[in-house]
Amino acid sequence: MVIRDQKPMSDAALQKCLTHGMTPAEWYETLNRKVFFWVNEKRLNGMLRAYGGREHVTIIIDTHKLLSRQSLSVTLSPINSGNTRRKAVPRGRDTFCCLQDYPFDELRKRRHGVGNAVAELAVDWSVPEIGDLVIRVEFRSL
Repeated sequence: MVIRDQKPMSDAALQKCLTHGMTPAEWYETLNRKVFFWVNEKRLNGMLRAYGGREHVTIIIDTHKLLSRQSLSVTLSPINSGNTRRKAVPRGRDTFCCLQDYPFDELRKRRHGVGNAVAELAVDWSVPEIGDLVIRVEFRSL
């Protein structure tokens, strides 16, 4: 098992794009409190490419079941919160938004479709008994 090190994150770039006086250390703490899920194949494949052909275990889960069990601890983000390599867009305390407050319709229109409205789904702290949510497990690399 490999614990990701936020490979595509640069402290210098992060410092420039953080909002509301947030520090890089606070941002890393925010990310480390979350379990992240890609919401579509395109974004998953982008992450796989970033790790240069290394094989990854990909767990496909039932999102409906996850949301019915943990909706209060789920947040959505319109950006890849752990990447500052390319265009480091602003991020801060308001990047992660609870389901009921997420501006989905606005982002769907502005970002040209449903598939671009949400970049990440995150769950605070943990997903207990995730095995109950698993649809399938795949080994993937790009």
